[in-house]
Amino acid sequence: MKPLIRKERILWLSLLVIVIFSGYCGSGHLREENPEVRDEYMSLLKQAYHHVRKRFPDRSITTSRRLIYSAIDGAFNSLGDPHSSFLSERDFSMLERSMGGAFAGLGMSLGRRDGYYIILYTLAKSPARKAKLHSRDRLIEVDGRSVKDASFPKLVSLLRGKPKSKVQLTVLRGDNDQRITVTLKREILGPYEVEVRILKNNIAYLHLYQFSNISSERVKEALLRLKAKNIKGIIFDLRNNPGGELNNALYIINFFLGGDKRLASVRSKVKSDNRSYSSDSRISIFPDNSVPLAVLANNRSASASEMFIGAMQDHKRGVIIGSKTYGKGSVQIYQSSRTSLKVAFKVTQAKWYTPKGRTIDHKGLIPDIPVPEPNYTLEDRYYISKLLKSRIYEGFVKNHPKLTKSEIKEFVKLARSKGIRLRKKHLIHFLKAEKYLFRPGPIMDMSFDRVLRKAHRYLTGQISKNS
Repeated sequence: MKPLIRKERILWLSLLVIVIFSGYCGSGHLREENPEVRDEYMSLLKQAYHHVRKRFPDRSITTSRRLIYSAIDGAFNSLGDPHSSFLSERDFSMLERSMGGAFAGLGMSLGRRDGYYIILYTLAKSPARKAKLHSRDRLIEVDGRSVKDASFPKLVSLLRGKPKSKVQLTVLRGDNDQRITVTLKREILGPYEVEVRILKNNIAYLHLYQFSNISSERVKEALLRLKAKNIKGIIFDLRNNPGGELNNALYIINFFLGGDKRLASVRSKVKSDNRSYSSDSRISIFPDNSVPLAVLANNRSASASEMFIGAMQDHKRGVIIGSKTYGKGSVQIYQSSRTSLKVAFKVTQAKWYTPKGRTIDHKGLIPDIPVPEPNYTLEDRYYISKLLKSRIYEGFVKNHPKLTKSEIKEFVKLARSKGIRLRKKHLIHFLKAEKYLFRPGPIMDMSFDRVLRKAHRYLTGQISKNS
């Protein structure tokens, strides 16, 4: 028998590996269907649990809760799906509160700067406002615990809690780092997810922050008020809207469509879970093209937001303006545990499709009118870097919060004196970005918000969809 040459050896070994691997996978798959083998794996898990509990010397980290929760977390992580997860008591409680549109908190928005969490703004009549916390205060402690290096989810969990429970905050204020400690009482904060404004030319602006289980009612109330004002167009802002409750998204889609139109469909591995949703003319408020509609989107518009955007785009009900959406086209179900523990499992069970059958999962939706980022030259980028390092805009906005025309001219002169020869329009943009960072609610400055300006120009006939 001739010895195998190198190529033949490689081919033979490859085939052998394939046969062995296929046999292993095949038998493994068949064996997994066997209840006895499944019970054997469960027995293995119990053995591991008891072995660690009995042998590991540090009992503080081998509690039943920690070991079992870690095992469940590991099982979900093995799926490789970022949208499927195990929800602990705190996670599940926070989810229920956020989807309910209300929670017990302090009413302040936080950002990150110079290694600190800073207060951007406080909401009217909130515990934070009553405690006289200021914009730009640096939060350093919660209940005596340092939060300088805490993750944002961890910080949120420390700040939220039961209604009327107390929490102590310590902040640093001003250039002299004045240390201030205040005690606040957590309150149920109302649902701030819908903001409505009337712009010039009688164009309505509606900003939806999330799809909670009360969003459809809030949006319905807003749209009925707008209808009574005989508005000429609607700008529906879904930028940075992460999605949320599916049924509320379907209701809100229906507000803008006539009857008997497909809203979306859901397809599951289990055929009995497949669903197709159609509009109902009795729910419509601004059906079909009764009032022109522009929908604002960006790369943080996800899930239920994309369901709304996809329906408007497929039915040509509104024009989509901004940038490509996130691309989350899957549907998750929440199953609470059948125990006394208030925990739950979030599992991806299906994908949803637009009325024309498009899937957006990992793809996103392309806007009808894209608004690209500013086109900076190499010279611009050099001076932007210099501006960011100098940080002169921070102190300037702090001392000139209104930013009048004369104050803007003063800032341009200041930048020039520092050798920052960035074009004036870009200097003004950075200045206004700093100003609006510390202001609650949507930004109604069309000279700053290019996407909003484009939508307003479209609805007032100044530009077309193809211009």
